[in-house]
Amino acid sequence: MTVDLDYTRRSRWPDKRLPLDFGAAATFDQGGHRARRPLRITIVHCNGHGALVGGFRMIADYAEALRSAGHSVTLISPKPARERLFGGPWRRLPLYRKAQLQDDFLRGRGLNNIVLDRTGPLAAADLPDADIVMATWWETAEWVRALPPAKGRKIHFVQGYEMFDYLPLDRVRAVLDDPMPKILVAPWLERILREEHGATDVTVVPNAVDTTRFVPPTRDGIPEPRFGLLFSKTPIKNMPLARSAFDLARRGRSDLSFISFGATAPGADELTALERFALRPPQAEIPSLYGACRAWLLPSTSEGFGLPILEAMACGTPVISTAVGAAPDIIDGTNGIIVDAQPQAFAMQIRRFADMPAAEWLMMSKRARATAERFSRKGGGRSFEQAVRQLAQRGEGSAASPAPRQELTEPA
Repeated sequence: MTVDLDYTRRSRWPDKRLPLDFGAAATFDQGGHRARRPLRITIVHCNGHGALVGGFRMIADYAEALRSAGHSVTLISPKPARERLFGGPWRRLPLYRKAQLQDDFLRGRGLNNIVLDRTGPLAAADLPDADIVMATWWETAEWVRALPPAKGRKIHFVQGYEMFDYLPLDRVRAVLDDPMPKILVAPWLERILREEHGATDVTVVPNAVDTTRFVPPTRDGIPEPRFGLLFSKTPIKNMPLARSAFDLARRGRSDLSFISFGATAPGADELTALERFALRPPQAEIPSLYGACRAWLLPSTSEGFGLPILEAMACGTPVISTAVGAAPDIIDGTNGIIVDAQPQAFAMQIRRFADMPAAEWLMMSKRARATAERFSRKGGGRSFEQAVRQLAQRGEGSAASPAPRQELTEPA
């Protein structure tokens, strides 16, 4: 059976993406059902890092998808440290807040998440023997590279190009140059890793969104001319551009309003004229924030993927974005718009959406939702699981001995 995920066929993702046919990764029992050996998978992450944005959500989502596919999954991280190598605004975030942010995405999933009672780096004695051991951040990739074969075939799950000037660039470059197999979240990452780091063993699995949780609200007409964005103190999120765009768009107009949410509140000089700011809202409330807006803004200078694009679209909200991450592969003018990273460009589109006729906006909203449905969490989890299984098969013989065979079946 071939699993057809629409986004690999109808969007602009290159045709050479991961083939979505489980046949190559499966054997069959006498009844014609698939029989797949469950894998032992260890996911190494940095406690709390990335939980402010979509990156840690995707780690948790994929861990849950792997477990649901019958695999034994362990997440493991060191105790948070005040002086880690994250740099940037993470140094200003209290330790309890980092752990709490991580818990937001893990809570209620029943995942086996181990937090060591000491800070990193992790060593072989900290990890169970496994078939796969997966790094999720450049520093964890350093740790994983040093592990013996018994800990599993090594994979680096890359969600962004981590060559930031506040990091030790020689070490980050060495990680990206390493031939360790990599699963990437967007085609642009494949291009840059091939061109700049000589990567050859890469698989692109685009991020996904839970379209059963992120849903359009019941609307009576179209939303008020309200616009939103995710606030962050991380420089690449480019909050100064958002502030300038807000100020320009509001000149001579009293009908425009702006909302935001985030893990830290903006200072008086960071975002102005906010109608509402939600500080760390419960996950269940976030879809209503997206859905209350005429358009969602993504002014970043860099993104690995840009998960808010899909989350907003799933809520029927078009997106105004810079050309970062997967935005050029997702936004096509009928579900949102890509603009230059200039306040004037954003302000012009804010006014355009504010004045947009209802019929035109409703069609754009419908197309935004249809786009998000092509990146469903169910399909994305299946695709990720297949990528991991194929890498495990290629590495058989070099990892730990297989776990006792268990028959996992589903109709052919």
